[in-house]
Amino acid sequence: MVRYFFIVSVILLVGIFALGGSYVIPKNARIGVVILEDRLPVERYVPVSVSVDVTVEMRQNVVEIRRRIPDPQVQTAIIKRLRDFGYNVEVFEISDADLQMALGNPVKAVEIAARQGIDILIIGEAFASYAGKAEGLIYYRSMADLKVISTKDKYILFTASAMGSGRDLAPDLAAKKSLRDLGENLADLLIPGAKKKITFACNVKDMKGMPHDITEADFGYYWLREIKEMLEQKFPTIFREMYDIVWTPTWADITPSTVYQKSGDLLLKNSQYILFFEISAWKVRDEGGYKYAGEVDVNLIDNDREKLLFTLSEPLKFSYEKVDKYWDYGEYSNSCFRKFIDRGIEKLFAREIFKTIGDFLMGKLVSQSPEPVVMKVEKPRESVVVVRETTRIQPEKVEFEHPYIASVELFNGAIYRGEIEGKLVFQSLSGDTIQLDPWNVKKIEWIYGEMYRIEMIDGSVEKARIWPDMTITVKTKTLGQRIVKMSDIRKIEVEVRTH
Repeated sequence: MVRYFFIVSVILLVGIFALGGSYVIPKNARIGVVILEDRLPVERYVPVSVSVDVTVEMRQNVVEIRRRIPDPQVQTAIIKRLRDFGYNVEVFEISDADLQMALGNPVKAVEIAARQGIDILIIGEAFASYAGKAEGLIYYRSMADLKVISTKDKYILFTASAMGSGRDLAPDLAAKKSLRDLGENLADLLIPGAKKKITFACNVKDMKGMPHDITEADFGYYWLREIKEMLEQKFPTIFREMYDIVWTPTWADITPSTVYQKSGDLLLKNSQYILFFEISAWKVRDEGGYKYAGEVDVNLIDNDREKLLFTLSEPLKFSYEKVDKYWDYGEYSNSCFRKFIDRGIEKLFAREIFKTIGDFLMGKLVSQSPEPVVMKVEKPRESVVVVRETTRIQPEKVEFEHPYIASVELFNGAIYRGEIEGKLVFQSLSGDTIQLDPWNVKKIEWIYGEMYRIEMIDGSVEKARIWPDMTITVKTKTLGQRIVKMSDIRKIEVEVRTH
């Protein structure tokens, strides 16, 4: 049986902001795209093999048959985005046997691609997983890892990860939307001129006097939904053409100073900037109607350089009173909170915050200024908004010694980016001690138990065990030195520093 995938004849500028560099593929490059896709059903929380191709896997003498998905959303989204940007997408053939070997062995995949006349191979694996229910809708989240490999020298040009999300009344549609969103996020990493992403999230704390069935997570969800609509409506057209606004779920324990420790999902969104709202001192009282008051702080964080670009000198203060139906969860459309959003946010954010962010993005972010920017905005006569000078998150200045950057991803989702002090120590399968210089490593990835797969920059690959109690020290720019247990690490990727 023959499967059909795609070849792309393009000149491709790859701007990977998360890796701090770019790569230009020649005009006559032919690019092969192969994405394996899985969808996990609602009724099961463990992976179920449902993918774009019929394959057979052997796991401890258990044979598992995979059903082919006739509509691979990730691949379709990537192809569509390529065509939207004027690229010529063609079709090529690959057999089931070759595909099976290619998915398990990247070197084999490169050889297959070379035989097909491919110069650059884009290969990845994506899956969508059931994430829960809210307001009668089913939520799915998806994730993918992508490799871009030169078939000429078998060199991995770069790797990238992305996440997607989707919701719908039907599980299948929610999964498809999530994977389509994931494909668009991946496409943004591959296409010149694609929009930069701004992820926005919020932290809700000190919430008092709320209805028992409105949790902090519910409150944050409503807030982000309204802010997203306001951003899309109020952002000038030129900004909408350059930036995509991505929202993410809310966590009660995230603050600007801990965003890199506790928000792996934000980093995996592949967003260059995080617009972070912190809502506090929210109180509601019954005084013949309802009166409430609260504060909102705003922070803009550069995800690439891992620093706080600006924040407010004092939170925005707001209050509203004597509006009925606030306590009725089912009457949100007529609630006090909705009316506050419609009236208060329109005035406070659209006029002050959006203008500040817009000027800042156009003046500094687009030009990619390497220096910290000092924000000095005079206080408007009728507004409480004052933007202070740029503040860095890092507790101390860290100087890097070697021309590489390591991304250390933990099982809890946290990601630390920086240099690894000393050597990485493993135990070989024969029992010998292996000591590796971090800059000679391409990728280290957990397999199972204490076993890891180690890929070196020279292309060699081997398996080795960690010492369970051993730790490594990661020097980051934002958090200083972080001590991490090897047993907590899911993956380490090392890239050449370009700035």
